[in-house]
Amino acid sequence: MLAFFFGFSSPILAKSTVYKQGLQHYAKGEFDKAVQELQKALNKKPSRAEKTKIYKYIGMSLYTLGRKTESEKNFEQCLANEKSCSISKDEALDESVLPFFQSIKSRTLAKESAPKAKTRIMVKTPIKDAEVLLDGILLGPANTSLDAKSGTLEITVQAPGYRARRVKIAVTKLVENVYEITLDKIPAKPEVKSVAKVDPKEKSRQARLLAQENAREEKVAKKKAKELDRARKLEARKAKNSKKDKTPPVLPDEEEALADLENNFKDSGELKDKEHKSGKKDKLAHSRDEDLEARPRERKDGLELPEERGPSIANEKPSEGAASGPASPAPIELGKEPISPVHFLPFGAGQFYNRDYLLGTLFFGAQAYSIGLIAQAQQDIEQAKSNEQAALRRAQSDPTVTQDDLDAFTLAKNNFVADKEDRINIAAGVLAGTYVFGVIHALIMRPLAVSNSASTNLMEPVPQSDLHWQLSPTKEQGLQLTMRLDL
Repeated sequence: MLAFFFGFSSPILAKSTVYKQGLQHYAKGEFDKAVQELQKALNKKPSRAEKTKIYKYIGMSLYTLGRKTESEKNFEQCLANEKSCSISKDEALDESVLPFFQSIKSRTLAKESAPKAKTRIMVKTPIKDAEVLLDGILLGPANTSLDAKSGTLEITVQAPGYRARRVKIAVTKLVENVYEITLDKIPAKPEVKSVAKVDPKEKSRQARLLAQENAREEKVAKKKAKELDRARKLEARKAKNSKKDKTPPVLPDEEEALADLENNFKDSGELKDKEHKSGKKDKLAHSRDEDLEARPRERKDGLELPEERGPSIANEKPSEGAASGPASPAPIELGKEPISPVHFLPFGAGQFYNRDYLLGTLFFGAQAYSIGLIAQAQQDIEQAKSNEQAALRRAQSDPTVTQDDLDAFTLAKNNFVADKEDRINIAAGVLAGTYVFGVIHALIMRPLAVSNSASTNLMEPVPQSDLHWQLSPTKEQGLQLTMRLDL
């Protein structure tokens, strides 16, 4: 069936794309679309044979849709163009149209065989290719004698490039009624087109897309806020754990290691002589032997009570082997660098101050990009407002600009401004979040520093690459701190 509809048309009909589309819709059973496309084909100035086939397929489509009155008028037009017009079984998707068409054909032929009515009309007009329509049905070309009924009729005169004109005429019986009708030419469209009127369906589609975009951006913003909150909690947990591990238990062996560390910082890593070095080793060995002898038995869980770990450095008395050596150095304290105003500056200044250059660069880039995005969005909003003022000024001087055009332009401007304001809010949130997170991170992650109570109370930074320490559990002492300073 489809092969018939696509292959039976003559070479002349094959040139009409609209006609082909109408046949394709008819073959698929899409009769509403078939009627629309075939009616468009009538406006393409088809030949007489083409008009006959177009009216025939429009009539069959309307009959299948149940619009028999309109179908009958199109079949009459088909027979008016070609008396031998017929419908085959292959062409009819609904075979009940065959007797319907045959009855119309018989009635039309009977009218033609009867004496013709002498009542006629002629519409004169200087416009070429003008046509006369009666009740929406093509009656015939202008400047020719046309059959008509007597009485008051409403005719429409139309021509390509001219405005159609609807006129009521009084037709006198048994004479030829002549009327002169002129048409107004459609003015050329101006080069500068006004703002197109937005279809209500398009408006609703744009509103739906805007709502989806806003929901997507809100979802992304919530996700970023959750990630930022998770990062803050993680940093707070790390800071809490670092405070707990800030003062590890001091074991007897650690006291000697801390004393060596204090001497190294005080003398800038220079030993006085070889005898002093050997004396320190003897002191460390003697202290360990005495500590092992005086240490009580372990508890069942393998740990000692705090008071069983020996005296602190402040209460420890020098041994006999160390009496002839140099005086015991003053103890040192480990802590973080003091808080600086730089830690509260934006653009990763606190991270750069803490020598964390990678994270400082990330904060700098994120905050600089956010500020640039805010500035660009503000500039776009000001430009949109300026364009709206220009459109209002033009509407006052240009009569072709309607209120609907202004409403459509204002709606587009409002949607554009709302989108830019949402971007400004997101960028401001990112800027504020990175600033707050950067300040908290800079304060928590300050580098370690040492303070020598004998020389000064100021905190001196400890080179992170030269100071090595390790806290590990042992069965005899509970926890053991091992520290090494590479000078």
